[in-house]
Formats: sequence, structure tokens, C-alpha cells
Amino acid sequence: MDEQRGRVINLELHDDLPLHADLGAVAKGKSGVTKAVREESSGRSYSADYDKDNDREALVIKPKGRKPTKKEKEIAAVNRILLKLNQAHRAKFEIVTSQQPPDDSSIDVLLSDSLTGRELEIQVRVSDDKPHKDIQTKGRFNRCGNAYEIGKDAIKRAINAKKKRYASPEERRDMVFVLDGWPWLTAEHLAQFKIEEHQFMTDAGFKEIWFSGYRDETQIILSPC
Repeated sequence: MDEQRGRVINLELHDDLPLHADLGAVAKGKSGVTKAVREESSGRSYSADYDKDNDREALVIKPKGRKPTKKEKEIAAVNRILLKLNQAHRAKFEIVTSQQPPDDSSIDVLLSDSLTGRELEIQVRVSDDKPHKDIQTKGRFNRCGNAYEIGKDAIKRAINAKKKRYASPEERRDMVFVLDGWPWLTAEHLAQFKIEEHQFMTDAGFKEIWFSGYRDETQIILSPC
């Protein structure tokens, strides 16, 4: 029950949330708009509440075991969208771990079609770098403000950074770019971003831009749309 408005909020429970979450819940209003996200696991505790311009986010990391490597994070980001990417390409791409390029390669993740042998080169970058920097130094992260505006600026910075690194339009024309998504952005935010920033993404010149979120509804292709 939404105590402030006296309305019922539907809850969706998920068992496929990031970092092997033990419990995950998404609260949505009657219109289907995301109101809150909660995740609890042995490794982290995450929450996000959406309320007009005063959205709030909090993450606490509970240190346990070995941290994943950069390559492992990149592979995980691609793996989350692999089913939808295969549907879009009408292919059966697989991540062959033994064939992955070294960390200093211009390719982050290499896919191979099990039917045709065709390969697809993927570039990966975090969609929002600020949380990662704070978590590394403090083990926790908090912020408030307009979630959409914060997320939009972060995604545009990530795209511009990759565009700057690969300055040649010819290089970008054949490049599939995957943004390692952050849970702060909801499906509604991403739909709005696709509409408002359509020309920006087209001008960036990448073959495809994907957002690899932590829930099915935020694992989508942003461009072309």
C-alpha cells in the first residue's frame, strides 16, 4: 500500500537480479510506472525510490570473496543482452570464453555464431561511472535528484567517451557498443531517452548501441530504434 496516497502498488519479484541477489522487488503504480526498486543479497544492498524530481538511490557493498575482473564484468554485460541480440541479428552468437581477446585489445568481447562461424566484435563501457568510483573508495553510494537527467547525462558522457576513443567514423560504423547498465534507470527512462536523444545517437555513428540493464525490461537496444 502506498501510505502517502492510499493506493495499492503492484510488486514484481525477480530471481535474476545482479550479483546473485537473494531478493529483488520492483514496485509499480497502477499505470505501470516504476515507483521503487529493492535488492538484497549477501554481496550488496540496493534501493531506488522515484518521486518526481527528488528521486533517491542508495547502494552498500558487503565485501565477500574475490571481485570480478574487468573482462568478467564485460562478459556479464554482454551475456545479459545475448538473447535479445541474437533475436535482432537472427543468429546464435555465443561467448566463447577461451577465445576472448586480451584486456589491451580494441575488442572487449568477441561473439561467434555457432551456426555460421560469423564473429561479432563488441565494445563495452559502464553507463554511469560515478557509482563505481564511490564504491571503490567508500564501499557505499548515495545520491538524489532527477534520475532521468542524471542517467541521461551519464549515458551521453559514456557514448562521447567511446566516440572520442574511436575517432574514425569507419571504425564506429561496424561497432556494436554495449553500455553496462546501472539500475538507477528504469524502462520508462530508457524509452524517453530513445525518443529525446535519437539524433544524438544517430550522429554518434555506431552500428548499434545497447543498454544492458539488470532487469529484462532494461536490456534493450537504444540505437537504431
